[in-house]
Amino acid sequence: VGSEMCIRDRITRKDKDGVERVSIVEIPIERVSVPMQQVILTKQMTHACGNDIQFIYGGTEEGEKHNDLMLELKQGWLKRNMETAKYEFVQSVKRTGDGAFCAVMENGKITWRVFSAYNNDELHPVFGFSKNLTEFGRSYSSYDYEKQEEVIYLERWDDKYFRRYRYATSNETAGADEDGWILEGKPQLHGFSRIPIVYVQNMYGACWTTVQHLIDKLELALSQLFENNKSYAFRIMVINGGFEIQGDLRGQARAILLDDPQAKAGFMEKADVSTSFDLQLKQTLQFILMGSFTVLPPEVRSGDLPGVAIKILYSPAVEQAIRDKNFFNDSIDQIVNLFKEGYGIEQKQTLAYSSLDVRGEIIPYVHQ
Repeated sequence: VGSEMCIRDRITRKDKDGVERVSIVEIPIERVSVPMQQVILTKQMTHACGNDIQFIYGGTEEGEKHNDLMLELKQGWLKRNMETAKYEFVQSVKRTGDGAFCAVMENGKITWRVFSAYNNDELHPVFGFSKNLTEFGRSYSSYDYEKQEEVIYLERWDDKYFRRYRYATSNETAGADEDGWILEGKPQLHGFSRIPIVYVQNMYGACWTTVQHLIDKLELALSQLFENNKSYAFRIMVINGGFEIQGDLRGQARAILLDDPQAKAGFMEKADVSTSFDLQLKQTLQFILMGSFTVLPPEVRSGDLPGVAIKILYSPAVEQAIRDKNFFNDSIDQIVNLFKEGYGIEQKQTLAYSSLDVRGEIIPYVHQ
């Protein structure tokens, strides 16, 4: 709605002091934007990530030692803020269409990073014939104040090493390969038995992509309503006969003097809002919410709603959360396995944690 290519400002022609010369005056129109994308994102994230990950044990061994190991894993998951990692990872996919989780061993302890186009990261996944991730690159730019220019960096992971490259600037040629990249330092072992990256891409894009056209229509309708109200929301004064306006230096009218005995002054009643226009706004908003499986909190007129009624009201949002659960199912399992391996290295119990058959599952949040 803010682009003049989509909605142009109004252009009028005015004569200059009665002379035949014409000047073109551009009058900015009202442009109203509605943060529906943020509303849809927040609602879907609440239902998809409102509950903590549920750990499901798939092995057959039981006993006190096993229970203690599971408890330590759950406590470590919370201690390392892995719920925040899950939230940022899912949010990146819903906001930009893809995202990447990266497990990192730093000073013998496991930590994490989330890469997203929203944070100006460019993601470069490389898949093998079996569609498994074999290599991953993350590029970004940083300003070099000494050289007074932007420098592009590329971080690269495979199943064993981590490498960092810098693109050669205009004055650098030594050490650069045929594509212009310079390896910074030596390749470093990332410490995992597999590539420590979990990458997900949604082919449909952001979570509001299917209703973006309707959001544009809603913003256009609201802009037209605001523009119309500038002229017709208030009563219009009508004066017949000669008159004189007295005001201040800023041009605001303080009094109107009627210097003609036959002169009359009065107000026209303001125009009513068109019923069809009101229907257009309501229907557009309704289809935006329906198409994105978004539920706005209902207005409770009296008393409390029973739990069954609340679940029925929020059933579209829960249905979307179930879709998200199945979409991210495999990715969550990979994140849990990477954390389990890294936390086993941190606790110096690599063998015990590697034999622990456990996976994670998203539990959709349902309002009570």
